[in-house]
Amino acid sequence: MAAALVQSSPVATQASATTITTTFGAAPTSGNLLIWNIHTRSSTLTNPTGFTTAISVLNGTNNDILRQAHKVSDGSETSIQGTGMEGAGADTLAIAHEFSGMVTTSVEDQEASAAFTSPGGTSRQVGPTSAASQNEVVYIAALGLRGAAISAESVNNGYTLVGNGDVAGSTHLLDAYKIVTDGAAGDVTFSWTTTSVNMGLIQGYKTASGGGTAATAIDFDGSATMTASGASLASATISAAGAATATLGGASLASSVISAAGQATGTFEGSTANQFVETAMSMAGSATTTLHGASLASGAASAAGAALARLVGAGGSADDAVTTWGARPRGWKKRLKQMEAEELAFIRSIAPELIRRARRGL
Repeated sequence: MAAALVQSSPVATQASATTITTTFGAAPTSGNLLIWNIHTRSSTLTNPTGFTTAISVLNGTNNDILRQAHKVSDGSETSIQGTGMEGAGADTLAIAHEFSGMVTTSVEDQEASAAFTSPGGTSRQVGPTSAASQNEVVYIAALGLRGAAISAESVNNGYTLVGNGDVAGSTHLLDAYKIVTDGAAGDVTFSWTTTSVNMGLIQGYKTASGGGTAATAIDFDGSATMTASGASLASATISAAGAATATLGGASLASSVISAAGQATGTFEGSTANQFVETAMSMAGSATTTLHGASLASGAASAAGAALARLVGAGGSADDAVTTWGARPRGWKKRLKQMEAEELAFIRSIAPELIRRARRGL
């Protein structure tokens, strides 16, 4: 199941806060991932119960904190409360999000932060992160600002601006998210009117559908077994030797190099939407490779020994396979001798006639 934003709370605001509470419109679903962003003019802050800090930025000079925390929901977190702020002058804003289709352990992917900057400006890039560890990732970015009232807030790079609030026209929180499916690094530029000092953060979260990593090299031998699945496996190099078995499932295998030796077996399949574009396959020994998908374009398949390559087209049915044998069938030497003998006998049978015709032409 692909990741999706289920709901977001309204931005909670509190002047001179000691606590702040965000409230969802409906109880979250157990197992979904909850993300909590907060900006406070306080040097102290305690996360809501059960939440783990993913990334936090501290402006030590002016005692601002911008933080993002997460929790896998147990279904009870309709209201989420942060505590521990200093009170007087601690203007605070917070927002919470619920995402479905996420992993429930080791949820964090890549992250980046933008330290407090003064003098400020009217735009700020947050990120980029490093490339994600998998293809489908949810990036969530936040920006904390201080200054006069701002307006015309916006984000770029395909992000959706969700959180947008202020306290007393001087303390602001913006947050935005984006779901990527190609494993790209995350970055976003927040823009607004009226110069404001600011700091930012961005955090990626892994999704359950994940996907293979682009430009992946997979090499295994002996009796190893490798299985990979997800939305995309692009520019992959896959090699197997000995009795190794490789199984790949997903929507795309583009520009791939697949090689197998010995008793290796490779199966690359998934939905009928699979594509195998500009794929090169090379096998030796008794290796077998089967590709199932809707498209097999510009593919080069080569096999040696008793290796077998099956390229299966639309519908993923083995009955539609185009089979390439890189080796002659068993007994090919005997058959070749038989063919040579038959050819020689034929030549001998027509030789006298050819000789007579040649002499008449002289």
